[in-house]
Amino acid sequence: MCIRDSSNRDGFIVGALAGVIGAIVIAVGTGILWYFFNENYLGELNNITRMGELDPEMITMMAEIVNNPVLVVLGAFVVYLILNFVMAGFGGFIGATVINRREGAVPKEPRD
Repeated sequence: MCIRDSSNRDGFIVGALAGVIGAIVIAVGTGILWYFFNENYLGELNNITRMGELDPEMITMMAEIVNNPVLVVLGAFVVYLILNFVMAGFGGFIGATVINRREGAVPKEPRD
């Protein structure tokens, strides 16, 4: 794909794929950080529960989520997949629009 002959749709697709790859990288990084700092997460959870009056069921649920690395990584992946997909997709869309509007850009032939 030539940059000057790219469509806005192509820019969105490339940006969205970059967002998916970014979400995977963040999920792997979250898993690594969880492995090294799991005890600190539990300590911070205790500090939070002492400061406010939370429902005991909520405290139990939070402790189960923090203790389970699969849930932590999966949660980070889902959140960042949505955010990165949308933001990087629109970034690619805007980038393709800017590149196509430059002086000297080769005009595209209409598709049938």
